[in-house]
Amino acid sequence: MLGSVAALVALVLLATSSVPEPSLAAQSPLELGAEPDERFVAVSTPHPTHGAFIMSYRARLSAADHLDEDGASLDDAAAVVTHDRIRYHAGTGDPEDGSEEAFVLESAQAQLYQLVAQFIDDPTRRAILEGRPLVEVSFYERGLTLRVVAE
Repeated sequence: MLGSVAALVALVLLATSSVPEPSLAAQSPLELGAEPDERFVAVSTPHPTHGAFIMSYRARLSAADHLDEDGASLDDAAAVVTHDRIRYHAGTGDPEDGSEEAFVLESAQAQLYQLVAQFIDDPTRRAILEGRPLVEVSFYERGLTLRVVAE
């Protein structure tokens, strides 16, 4: 079973050269339990047990993110989200990919896959697999949300 998301993110941040200021969470427009609005077309809603907000990023899940290193199509939404971060940190991300330093390491990317697979809901999974959406991934102490942003 996965440990605390906060512990994972803290461990990853300590392992990277750039550690964001603690005030980053306070600057986020996302709030635990916030109702979805017209900006989002699919939302895996945060649950009160997810705990305090840690960090978030946005990313375009482009056609390249839907292909593995050998060019084979990915049929797993968690793999698409993870491959986006792999490409971003390799310097081949998309212009709309937001920055974060938590998923630089391969071990952290594996944890990202596990978290997305655990917390993604079916509408969000379908939106990722059937399109090339802009997504917002938000991390909490004990969970995450993945939102498909309306365009």
